[in-house]
Amino acid sequence: MKLSDIQILTAVITRPGMYIGKPDRSHMLSFFGGYEIGKESKVLHEINQKLEEKYDCPKRAMGWNGQVEMYATKIGLSWESAFTKIMLELIIENRTEDESPKLMNSSK
Repeated sequence: MKLSDIQILTAVITRPGMYIGKPDRSHMLSFFGGYEIGKESKVLHEINQKLEEKYDCPKRAMGWNGQVEMYATKIGLSWESAFTKIMLELIIENRTEDESPKLMNSSK
């Protein structure tokens, strides 16, 4: 994940209402689907991998959306909360020590 992805996604995940309006499943699906296409990003692929490898939620016909639903059910959270948890994990795992100051300053 690129630093620019980390900065943008951190802002959207931590303050979704400010960026996507109502922070519900349909708005999050629309934003992240569009982000993936527009930025030619691999974030959704990383979500697929993480859910499959770490949380035993295999990719099926529903794709990452269905994987998040499966994960949410397993841990007893709403879809939105489970998605936020996974995204924050990915952001933390993908940042490097030299990026941390830049990431912290991006919210100013």
